[in-house]
Amino acid sequence: MNMIKNISFKFSIETFLAIVFVLTTSVLYAQNNLPSQIISYADTVLFNGKIVSMDDDGTNTNVGTTAQAMAVRNDMVLALGTNAEIQAMAGPDTARIDLKGRTVVPGMIDTHSHLFEYASRGAGRTKPADMEPSLPGWDRMAGEYETWNQIIPAILAEVKKRAAAQPPGTRIFFRIPDEGYEWEGKHVTSDPFVRYTLGLSLGKDVVLTDAQLRAKPLSVYKMDEIAPNHFVHVRFRNDGIGNTNMIEFIKNLNYGPVMDPGVVETEQTGLTSNSFNRIMTGEVFEPFMNQVKWYKQENQYVAAMGMTTFSSNVRSLTQVAAYRYLEAIGEIGIRFGFGPSSGTAPQVLPSVLAAMGAQFNPQDVRFGSKYMWYVGTGAKAIDSAYPHMTTSMEPPEITQDVKDREFSTENVNDMLEIVDYYVEKGNRFTSTHIAGDGALDMVFKSLEEASTRGGLSLEDIRSKRHAIDHCAMNPRPDQIEQLRHFNMIASCAPKYITNISDEVTLEYGEQYLKWSVPMRSLIDGGVRAVFEIDEPVTRGLFWYMDLMVNRQDINGNVWVPEERIDRVEAYKTATIWATEYVGRKSDLGSLEPGKLADYLILNKDYFSVPTRMIRTVRPLMTVVGGNTVYLDPSFASEIGTEAVGLQPMSLEHIAIWEAEAAAEGN
Repeated sequence: MNMIKNISFKFSIETFLAIVFVLTTSVLYAQNNLPSQIISYADTVLFNGKIVSMDDDGTNTNVGTTAQAMAVRNDMVLALGTNAEIQAMAGPDTARIDLKGRTVVPGMIDTHSHLFEYASRGAGRTKPADMEPSLPGWDRMAGEYETWNQIIPAILAEVKKRAAAQPPGTRIFFRIPDEGYEWEGKHVTSDPFVRYTLGLSLGKDVVLTDAQLRAKPLSVYKMDEIAPNHFVHVRFRNDGIGNTNMIEFIKNLNYGPVMDPGVVETEQTGLTSNSFNRIMTGEVFEPFMNQVKWYKQENQYVAAMGMTTFSSNVRSLTQVAAYRYLEAIGEIGIRFGFGPSSGTAPQVLPSVLAAMGAQFNPQDVRFGSKYMWYVGTGAKAIDSAYPHMTTSMEPPEITQDVKDREFSTENVNDMLEIVDYYVEKGNRFTSTHIAGDGALDMVFKSLEEASTRGGLSLEDIRSKRHAIDHCAMNPRPDQIEQLRHFNMIASCAPKYITNISDEVTLEYGEQYLKWSVPMRSLIDGGVRAVFEIDEPVTRGLFWYMDLMVNRQDINGNVWVPEERIDRVEAYKTATIWATEYVGRKSDLGSLEPGKLADYLILNKDYFSVPTRMIRTVRPLMTVVGGNTVYLDPSFASEIGTEAVGLQPMSLEHIAIWEAEAAAEGN
């Protein structure tokens, strides 16, 4: 019996060693004949092209590694190399794309845009099919008016008429045209009229008497008097007026340690601001599945123009849930780094993280998935949009009328208080509108003081990579040094080069114009400058690259040419540098083995076309995580497959620019 056991044992050992030998020699043979990366074949190989990796993150004009070909497996870049090296990784089921000399680049990252808003109101957007009926929202009040004295009684009459026609407990919502009306011989736009002319924006220590409230032609008092049993809100542009029922309702939609003062800005008068509008759109008006369809479509539109990741401030939990639903069913298309707005419902996540204390850093610890993750916490806005931002300039440098319409420093401080709560507890500050240089001065002071109260050292502050957004009328040269000192990121929107330069020059002077989107100064000053859009995209993403490189608007005017940057630097702001804003440098922003395969195949070589032709560059194919989210019909035909996604809205603009260039002989 023992002999049998010994023979059996000896046989087992010999058999095992033989198997090991065979397997080892097989592996060695394979290694001598196949690339080492082969565990399974590549899903896709791209060859005969110019693969620009953008893997050099330095402050220079070096694109990094350039190769003939690239292999993709699963959702990641497998390898870059020569045609022969990469084609050796292809198997019988591998998709092969002959680039025929075309350029491939990483997908573009937009660090600040509100795609969920643009989805239903951006130019050129069409309503998706099979939508459920939306609840009544802010329909435009009918009628033609020339003065505020005409429209104010018309507003009150409209509320009264609807209250008489609708059951108690229902909503009375409508909006006033944005363009404004005459008041005391001057044209006054909607928000400044409500906020300042009517005096509905009050300081925290100001208390009006009942007589003072009754004397105001529009206020919560008037709304309660006319419709005490309904939920009333009259929207102007961003600001609005609600009755008591509406104010209490919206307050109950916000939970957490702090409340955004922009939801109910002045409870005494019933003044609301833009956060109210976004919350109501997300939580009340649009059915959930409608939002899902709108957001999916918008993601397809921007993907067709080159966007593979975006980041945004969010104020509605339902909006977050809609994107999470799209991710769960595999239809989100592009990636979303979200920044919950402090004082609104999505602050649930940062309020929990705040309890973790100053050691938490979203740059180091990712909360989320490959497609959706938390980038930091901010507020809806520190000041307002042009011309209502907060500047450091005072009369006589500017006129008193210009100064009077600016967002008050008191309002800025109110917004900073809710940001301070999270900064003090070690959270990262991002995703927040800061338009004027005066507002940025207050942000620096607030961040430093809140961090000090939280026991954070300068190195702790620097490690957070706090960010400022927009660069509309900031930073000044001395503020660039402060950004560098705190290791902050500047997310800049090239749109301001063309959108406000005329007005800034006229009302603030050429000196202030030099502080608008100062990309050259930021880069040379050692500050990480990144790319944002912050508006519905229609001209394509490379239009914005063109703006940073040429600083030439649609009418041919060149603004502050000394702030131009090189095209490679411009593309870095939207790729490898932008990953520092969204906290994903390890797996996004460049085409490197092991990183996620987010890339574009371009119609032209971005790096060699004449500078004024940069705006005519567009993707023929957009891929996110190895999945094709856009494929141009003509290119699809060339490679023998079907088109994917929605046609980009930039095609008409590009055709015009190409025709103009041809007429000029370029």
